Amino acid sequence: MSIVVVGSFTPEAVTPHWLAFHGLISNEEAEEANFTSNHPALSQIDLGWGKFYVDAHRIQFLTTQSPWVRAQDFVLKLLTDIIPGTPSTAIGINISCHYVLTFAEKEKLGHTLAPREPWGAWGEKLNNSGIDDRSNGLISITMRQGSDLDYKHNLYIDANIGSSNLLKPNGIRIYVNDHYSYGDTPEAKVSTEITAHILSEFFDFSLDRSSKIIDDIIKGIKS
Repeated sequence: MSIVVVGSFTPEAVTPHWLAFHGLISNEEAEEANFTSNHPALSQIDLGWGKFYVDAHRIQFLTTQSPWVRAQDFVLKLLTDIIPGTPSTAIGINISCHYVLTFAEKEKLGHTLAPREPWGAWGEKLNNSGIDDRSNGLISITMRQGSDLDYKHNLYIDANIGSSNLLKPNGIRIYVNDHYSYGDTPEAKVSTEITAHILSEFFDFSLDRSSKIIDDIIKGIKS
């Protein structure tokens, strides 16, 4: 799960001890953190339970460890208590899941999402001959919902299905990006108020909705 915030930030100020000074992590966590990069262009900090990235235009917190609320609390405290006067114009709440499929299931999925017939004569060359032939077929596909969303700043939901780089050879990765944007709103140009409100009020709702999208995709594959 990742939280991505778009705005105007100062990455050179962000160090593990800066995070500890502001109460986002403990002094012990600051000492143990892997501080992989820090210069005016970007800052990257691996806390073990999550990875924190900052550049001039983006903050990202990524974690593979539940409960997700720990990452929400980290970013929310940063936005409301530490940098409340920072311009912030968008936020994404994202989930990435990896699943093991059989060769037959992955082939069926690829043919369902990307039939070969519309590709003409070339499409006839895109079929795999068997389990030892995985050189052809669908690499990645993205669908977007940009209307009928529940909140005025919820610009779109993207769902992407592609091959998994973790579960080879037949695994798939499903990634859902729930994106909120409000760059034309005056408050967003001078504060993190709207971003913090969305993260506070819609975080659980967003994760539940994205999880439902992923569950429905997997059910369709397995049925």
